[in-house]
Amino acid sequence: MKAMHNNAVKGLVLALFLTLALNSQAFAAAVGYACYRDKDSGQAPQFNPWHAGLVSVVNGSAISKVIHHPGSGVLVEVTFANFINGLPDRGYFFRSGVSGPMLSNINARAKELLNMGNVKYTLFSLVSINQSATSLAWIEPKHVSFVRCDGLVEFCYEYYGIRLQGASSNWCIADPNHHGSHPWGCEPKDQAYSF
Repeated sequence: MKAMHNNAVKGLVLALFLTLALNSQAFAAAVGYACYRDKDSGQAPQFNPWHAGLVSVVNGSAISKVIHHPGSGVLVEVTFANFINGLPDRGYFFRSGVSGPMLSNINARAKELLNMGNVKYTLFSLVSINQSATSLAWIEPKHVSFVRCDGLVEFCYEYYGIRLQGASSNWCIADPNHHGSHPWGCEPKDQAYSF
């Protein structure tokens, strides 16, 4: 009887260990994941639309750096602590079925926009393009003039055909014919829930 009890305890401990180990892997952040925090302190939760960024560097399983638009100036890459800025962390999100290489591609598009050094902020649309892009078949990062914080995430995912938001048939923000189809009311919090 004592041997059966010891085996049951060992089995329970092993099951608990495996569950924790598997869950820690399942919840490890990866480059290309979208991350979110509260937008501003002092806002009531129902009026806080959150703030979005893309994970650009991971150290082990922890987020090290994030690319985001702070709302003035141009896109920046900052430490995760700087991105959070003492505000509540709302987590990181990813689309199920998106492979590691695809997440690397998503990160590469964000870095391309960052390295341009001139992508400014807009409040009024997720992404604004320069006029020369309206005649193109596809919007490349070099055609992007302005982004909102969630527009960065939206563009980098939808550039690769991974739908986040938008009208049912005109959802791809990287398509010059569709990029204006995302409704004005979309917010980073809505985007996070679309994952």
